[in-house]
Amino acid sequence: MSENSYKLKKHGQRERGKNFCSSEKDLLLELLLPHKSVVENVKTDAVSNQLKADVWSEVTIMFNLNQTSGIRTTLQLKNLYDSLKRGARRGKNDNKIEENNDKSDNNEVQDPVQLKTEGEFNNSKQNNSTRKVYDGCSILYNKRLSQTENNLKYEEELHRIKIKKANAELEVSELERTFLIQKMRYENEKLESELRQNKLREEILLLELKHKKKMFNLE
Repeated sequence: MSENSYKLKKHGQRERGKNFCSSEKDLLLELLLPHKSVVENVKTDAVSNQLKADVWSEVTIMFNLNQTSGIRTTLQLKNLYDSLKRGARRGKNDNKIEENNDKSDNNEVQDPVQLKTEGEFNNSKQNNSTRKVYDGCSILYNKRLSQTENNLKYEEELHRIKIKKANAELEVSELERTFLIQKMRYENEKLESELRQNKLREEILLLELKHKKKMFNLE
């Protein structure tokens, strides 16, 4: 081991991974081809981002099952795809300049998936292993898509349940309020009745007192 390599490892830096071979680049493009509309979707909402993440996760699994240079992460495959797109842009621009130097670049750039489709990929027959990769990736993608749709349905159902619960709690609160009002009304009526009874007793006592005074005067 060289002194420089030792220093890099000593400072915690990772060694550079092996380069992608041409067959692996083709494999990545083939895996992404059925999902091009999802990967190239410019939307950034939650559903679109989840679909993109699911596609890249499935592509990473299928790629690593068929790789020849080592296991790759999703980030590494994304970087490779971006690199292929940049290379496609440069190649497209160079071809336009060679065809006609007087024409301006119209900025129409094909992505590597489209170039691969229009070129040798359409002219060559897919072998059985490639078809199996497509089939396996499509099955995984459909499962993930179904799971995402089910999750959305569950969230909607949960939202409806929460609304029903809130309405039920509101009805209970209304019943409790009505009960308290009736209870207070009953207590007020009871107090008024007691006041009337006390007043009546007072009047009776006054009458009795008056009557006794008269009797005393007569005697």
